Amino acid sequence: MVSKHADKLVQFSNDVREALIFAKAEREIARHDCLTTGHLLLGIFHLDTESTNKLIRQGVTRQKLRSHVYSVIQQAEFEQCRGGWSNMLFQVLQTSPNSAQVDTKTVLLALLGLSNSIAQRVLIENGVTSDQLQT
Repeated sequence: MVSKHADKLVQFSNDVREALIFAKAEREIARHDCLTTGHLLLGIFHLDTESTNKLIRQGVTRQKLRSHVYSVIQQAEFEQCRGGWSNMLFQVLQTSPNSAQVDTKTVLLALLGLSNSIAQRVLIENGVTSDQLQT
């Protein structure tokens, strides 16, 4: 079954679409019902990109993030689920520029700026700033 959000994916780079596939796999591995911004963050860290490599060099790893994302998801209901996707993940998809050039750096910046999301909390608590992503 194709997600009702699939038509939005055409505006993203191949890396971001691949990150969403990894995000879904992360959700399935953890047996979570809802695809969240935390899962997307983990999906991005499956990729070998300039942004992820920069953060990895600063000590932010997928394993560390995974543990943190799962902990945050278990602690509280941060993101409301709608159709299998969190409202905040859907918001990231809707507010991204309409361009085939939306890359992982753009999505990471959007996640970092998304107040009260799982991804924002995990990124901030791991010391990630927008300056780190933009340089």
